[in-house]
Amino acid sequence: MGDSLNRRFPGLLCLSGLFLAGCSFTPGIGVSNTSLAFDRNERPMFVDVWNTNAQIPALTIVASPSAPWILVDPQTFSSDAPLPGAVADKVAVRVAIDRARLSKGTHSGRIRFSGPGVRPVNVDVSVIQDRDNSGGLSLLAVQPLYGRPYLMEFSFAVHDKDGQTVNAEPGQFSVLAWEDGQPVDAAVNGLRLQRMASRQLRTELVLDYSAAMQSVPGAIAAMEDAASNVFLPALNEDALAAVSEFHRDDHNSEVVAVPGVNRDYTRARIAAIQSEYVRNFQSGARVHDAIDTAVRRFGPADPAREDRYVVVFADGRDTSSLTTPDAVVALALMARVTVYAVGFGPGVADSPLADIADRTGGALFVAATVGGLGAAFQRIVEELQSRYVLRWATLRRDNREFYPSFSVAIGGAAGAHTALSAYNAGAHSGDVLQGRLRLVSSDSQDKTTLFLRADYVPRNVTRFKLWLQTNQPFNAWLVESADDGLCGGWQLTYQESGAGRWLEFWNADSTPLPFAAFGPLLRIEFNGISDDPVTGVYIDNSVYVNGQTFAVDDVPAVVPPSR
Repeated sequence: MGDSLNRRFPGLLCLSGLFLAGCSFTPGIGVSNTSLAFDRNERPMFVDVWNTNAQIPALTIVASPSAPWILVDPQTFSSDAPLPGAVADKVAVRVAIDRARLSKGTHSGRIRFSGPGVRPVNVDVSVIQDRDNSGGLSLLAVQPLYGRPYLMEFSFAVHDKDGQTVNAEPGQFSVLAWEDGQPVDAAVNGLRLQRMASRQLRTELVLDYSAAMQSVPGAIAAMEDAASNVFLPALNEDALAAVSEFHRDDHNSEVVAVPGVNRDYTRARIAAIQSEYVRNFQSGARVHDAIDTAVRRFGPADPAREDRYVVVFADGRDTSSLTTPDAVVALALMARVTVYAVGFGPGVADSPLADIADRTGGALFVAATVGGLGAAFQRIVEELQSRYVLRWATLRRDNREFYPSFSVAIGGAAGAHTALSAYNAGAHSGDVLQGRLRLVSSDSQDKTTLFLRADYVPRNVTRFKLWLQTNQPFNAWLVESADDGLCGGWQLTYQESGAGRWLEFWNADSTPLPFAAFGPLLRIEFNGISDDPVTGVYIDNSVYVNGQTFAVDDVPAVVPPSR
């Protein structure tokens, strides 16, 4: 996967090589404005940013706002080296102000544009706010995802006016949305708020076993306990969790547990780290390298398929990394990986680890003592549980751009967001009757588990019927609503048929699935490990009478034997 990512983003590899060769921080970033004075202006502004260093073929630039009310798009981008007599490769960065997060008065901040091996450049931002808007909800780390057919999706975290996470059932929120000021009809457009866990979640725990951590009495045991008994149990049953560790300055980090859903397997692997990997030989810490390597294991980003996190436990001191924090941030943003961290030790709050977490949309939580490690891990759990996804399908079919917006409210407090990037329905056209399914696999010590997930559900679907081609016996269960399953409470039957099994599941009261919904449907468990337990799938679309169809991505469509 790392090689694939390098091929996709060759500039990162080149810049890393330049930096390691001893390249000093030289000028390399040009900006059209050194300040943006919004005053009372509600409209966004733009600043052009470009590569001024002819020695860097493709400079990856990261835009880092100093305050959450400063919104920038894009956050990371590439600019080619200037050529003699040619126009600079300028990128227009859109800057907007989230006034819902501002109290009355004058506010100032800045946007830091940085890139590996070059000197950062700051653009000052100022704004005047005439009324106090800070008493409601804050929608943090809002990420848009526009897709087919005619889909708009926004992921975000919800905090209250005191900065505390808001963890509530999606049905407890009141949700409204608009398309260029025109209200969205919730029932017709499929407007629906879901927990982020409804998407495929994939996370890697990166654990610090370096000499500094080993020297603190009880720190390792407390870290392992928090990871195994606080973090892992909080994940949805279909969340893929991996583990890696670092403990020596002369060794790269190592994978301890491959991505999987078997929590007992992952706990056992964590418990084996000291005896199988460290073996009483620990030295310096390569925190940044370990994060960089974990991000590369995710491969090129596919935001429509999974939500990605690296969760780091470290004392914050990096003694021996070759990778710079700027390079880590650029890579994480390109791969759409959010970094959360638990820091332990003096100065960790001001360390590069805190900067990496903040600039990737995550956060660092500090444990002042060994006894606080569990509480710090719990804060990360609460952060993940406060993340939601809002989706709807536009009914527009023209090619005019518009800026979607939405609001969420609970308990008398509300927060709103207007998209930074325009939506064009014509650019995201598709067959609204074509449903999309996929199989997600994970392995543990002795079994392979598949989850059948829906990425898009057309209207009026109350039944599924499919045949899985496999030579291996398996058991199947519907994913319950408590785990964000779409078909919790439905009926399920399955029957042997040739080299496979028919599965059929339906809603006994004929209530259809929500239009445009997504989430897990089935858990399928095989005895034994297999790289490819299902070699083909047949979807019986004859059960639908209004033209709806389903297809399974990345699995061959086959013809089953007669039932």
